[in-house]
Amino acid sequence: MLESAHARTSVLESALRSRAWKRKLRAKPTLVEEWLEQQPRVVEALEHAKRRAEREAWPESLPLMRVLRELDACSKRLAPLVRRRLSRHAFVSGPIALATELRRLDTLAKQRVSQTLEEGEVLLFQTQRSGSVPVRQTPLRWSSLALALLGVSALIYFLPVDGRPVGGWLLMALLVVPMVMMLLRSGWLTLTSERLMWSPVFGEAVSVPLSSIAQGGVQVSKLYSLKVDGMPGVTVPYLVESNLVATLLELHTQAPLRGLARSGVRLENAVLYPATLREDGQGRSGWAVLRPGGVSFVPNGQGPQALATVLGRPSAIQAEVNWVLDSLRWLPDSELDGVLARVVEATGGVSWSAWETSRRGDVPLWKRLTLSHGHRVLSGQVEWSSLGATEKVLGFWPEGGGHPK
Repeated sequence: MLESAHARTSVLESALRSRAWKRKLRAKPTLVEEWLEQQPRVVEALEHAKRRAEREAWPESLPLMRVLRELDACSKRLAPLVRRRLSRHAFVSGPIALATELRRLDTLAKQRVSQTLEEGEVLLFQTQRSGSVPVRQTPLRWSSLALALLGVSALIYFLPVDGRPVGGWLLMALLVVPMVMMLLRSGWLTLTSERLMWSPVFGEAVSVPLSSIAQGGVQVSKLYSLKVDGMPGVTVPYLVESNLVATLLELHTQAPLRGLARSGVRLENAVLYPATLREDGQGRSGWAVLRPGGVSFVPNGQGPQALATVLGRPSAIQAEVNWVLDSLRWLPDSELDGVLARVVEATGGVSWSAWETSRRGDVPLWKRLTLSHGHRVLSGQVEWSSLGATEKVLGFWPEGGGHPK
């Protein structure tokens, strides 16, 4: 029994130490369950053999003693190895529960990620693609390219003359390494109403159900890395849209927006557009939301406060105002105005009733939408794709600030 247990434990340890540990566990689908099933008897047999060896003074050169030593050492190495693997995919703490954590690891390894959206699954965000290489518009990417060009210039300058050493090759190597490291860790990210999918260029795809992401389980660290603590957990490196994705995750995994995107329907009678509010000769830039009952304005720089107001708790995510306001369009029509009013109040914005607001009609809508409320003027440009919805919303407004139609 001990010899077979030693062989089984060695195979399990070897599989878990491999970079392709998931694939190796899938190739042996019964390995973990067999190991767990036999482990209680193996532990008992191992302790019995140790006591007998000590009582009978077995020589160290005995083949069975070698098996005992190696099995004991292998078993001790297995627990921290399992914890280390699992901690990269899920939050774990406290004493190591080997059997439980090994089962979780085996379950993770056998989960296959489908890149195809399921029926009823709504796409919320997706990084761009360019052939087989992801387009990652990050400062690090562009700075690396700039440094590479500098390196080429330096290489030409330092070309050997009369047999002198070449300094440019070393410089080029130092510049190319960061680019290679970025490529090796790049990939594609997709966020849907049900899950977050990360598909690295090298390695296996990871799918994190939104329902498994707890409050506070989304973080953005240095170099635009997005860390999501779910089941499994995932870290997406070098993602310039990390704060945007983090904002969407915060909103769609918590009330009041949790699960609402599954409908696939967003309000068309809430038009979001960039605008400037002018008052007493001063202007504030921000975002306006045009509604049948009026217009609301939230100034730029208030994204974190807007996000915290919607969630009902503070958030460390550096959100932008338009990301939060655009996401509110997933709310039911009956709830949007109430949430929007709280955001406006918390961010120092303004809300004007349609019955108290006048529209400047001498400028075509496709050029600019200008609204006035007393001595204050709100002016902005609506996107071309939103002109139809804007005209419909304004159709509910009274002409010249009078009574509604």
